[in-house]
Amino acid sequence: MRNFLVSLFVVFGLLIIGGLMFIYSGLFDVAANDTDWPVMRWGLQTTRMRSIKFHAAGIQAPPGLDDPAKLLIGTEHPSATAHRVSRKATSQMASIRNPPISSMHPTITRRRSCSGSSNTGSR
Repeated sequence: MRNFLVSLFVVFGLLIIGGLMFIYSGLFDVAANDTDWPVMRWGLQTTRMRSIKFHAAGIQAPPGLDDPAKLLIGTEHPSATAHRVSRKATSQMASIRNPPISSMHPTITRRRSCSGSSNTGSR
């Protein structure tokens, strides 16, 4: 019995180590532009659908959604607000996402001479 338990722990440990080696190897392609393996696709779709059904089980739709007038309001609202974003707000968002080089670390903005050495001395 003791040999069985030791063997079980060794096999379990080897599976964990092998799994970690596979994860850190980078062999599995996670690119969104490549299709998933059929088993992986089935697992992801099944998990997604079961999760949606489980978490949406108690949600009730608001009354009156079948009214055609509300359908028109729902389709116009996003397009009407999307074009109201001012250029000022857009430029502010761009400056947050792409800070100027002068605000970066000093070693990035330090000038180099034509010979390739930095201003702080030779390498």
